[in-house]
Amino acid sequence: MQVEVIKNSDGKTICRADARDKLIEIKNKDIVTTIRFLDDGTIEVTNKAA
Repeated sequence: MQVEVIKNSDGKTICRADARDKLIEIKNKDIVTTIRFLDDGTIEVTNKAA
């Protein structure tokens, strides 16, 4: 998994992106949200406890 860390203007990490697997992972407090862009044009969103 080739992950790129995306930071805001304050230098804080806001998400991690993986272009090869077409997904974005966002951790907010104790929840990890994964957004996956599927080949058929739909989006799959999953949430789990960190």
